[in-house]
Amino acid sequence: MRQFSRIFVIALTGGILFSAVSCKKAVKQEAPVATEDSVATDSVQADTTVTGVALESGMSTIYLCTLGGDTIECDMEDELGSGNMYGYDQEGDTMSITYRKGTDGGKVVTNAWNMTLLHKYDKGFVVRNGVLYLDNSPATIESLDDDEMKFVINGEEKTAKPKSK
Repeated sequence: MRQFSRIFVIALTGGILFSAVSCKKAVKQEAPVATEDSVATDSVQADTTVTGVALESGMSTIYLCTLGGDTIECDMEDELGSGNMYGYDQEGDTMSITYRKGTDGGKVVTNAWNMTLLHKYDKGFVVRNGVLYLDNSPATIESLDDDEMKFVINGEEKTAKPKSK
């Protein structure tokens, strides 16, 4: 039994180290990006939303370690306009983003949601294909911070306070 415990601890430590190192490498892998001229050819589409953990970011750039282990960099704006931020970009928070190709060839955020902050209000929030859903109903955020969230769901304006722990 003692031998099994040692093997388990070694395997667990190795797994943690591997996952920590995998986000250190920036992998040049493009995620699918929805464009205005995209046409659905199939009833099942790949999700265009990228979700991951926010890394140290600046005022105009988001760095995200994706769930797949890739690190991506997205500017918040370019000559064509700026993206929408719902909540704020804080290192360590889970973020879901959609992006487009920027004028310089890089990635530019179209929408970014702080899922860690949203889940303080309701665990039922998810983002699929660039649309925020609460319990399978599309929702639109009017404002979102640590103290209050205003949103529209099913045509009804709502205000929510964070749920107590």
